[in-house]
Amino acid sequence: MYHHILAAVDESFNAHAAARYALALAQACGATLFVAGVLTPTMTGTEEGALAQSAGALVSEAERRGVTAHLLIERGNVVQTLNALVRTHAIDVILTASRRHDVERRYFLRTVPQRLMAVLESSLIIVRVVHPGLLAHPRQILVPIPGEARHHAELAYLVAKLAAHFHAKYVVFHALEKARQQGQAVPQEAAMQRVRAFVEALRRADTEPQVRVVSSPQVGEAIMHEAARHRHDLIVMGASQRGLLARWWRGNPVEEVMRRTPCDLFVCRFRRGG
Repeated sequence: MYHHILAAVDESFNAHAAARYALALAQACGATLFVAGVLTPTMTGTEEGALAQSAGALVSEAERRGVTAHLLIERGNVVQTLNALVRTHAIDVILTASRRHDVERRYFLRTVPQRLMAVLESSLIIVRVVHPGLLAHPRQILVPIPGEARHHAELAYLVAKLAAHFHAKYVVFHALEKARQQGQAVPQEAAMQRVRAFVEALRRADTEPQVRVVSSPQVGEAIMHEAARHRHDLIVMGASQRGLLARWWRGNPVEEVMRRTPCDLFVCRFRRGG
């Protein structure tokens, strides 16, 4: 499913740490890795040098691991340039880091990840690195899933590859929002029907997940509580630009987790057309 993976880097250590996940994913999938950096007009010479050094180090590490890797350094607008590279090199998924000022903005508005989410045809994974010192070696992965099954196959593929590569355990997690007026949660059997398609997709990948279903008035809080309580190293969750904006009036669990996650986080907007 993933043959060409692009890691977007800049001059920050956060981006370098996030790109290491792209390298690990490329190794897990047997994919070609493209390490791309965009030099913008506002960058200083020092920042340009840091970007080039970071990108070069990632390509060298990929080659040592036996991963085919290409270095792409361009000048221009970040979003337009990355979008062009995705088209030129038939990229299946791009990984980019969020920055502190990104997660402080409501619904990622006017951030590079939000603009990429709007224009890319490929899948996009926004990586929030909380513990850069762990250097992308998760041992416990939490996978909160939505009720709709449109992208379950790709999410299952991603999780199975990560778990196999890192020899990690993972938990499929579904938090039921209690009805605000009645104060009653959906019965657990109904919840299991929602996650069944995803669990079956994981079983087809020869993995047997743990499944945990809880009820909570706040889905985002439930996800973070689960991650902290069971000491997960990585959360992998799906999102869509439409979904982020559609739920502004009752709170968005993706945004809540992005702001306050206790561990590293993947927010995945999967490719258009499913």
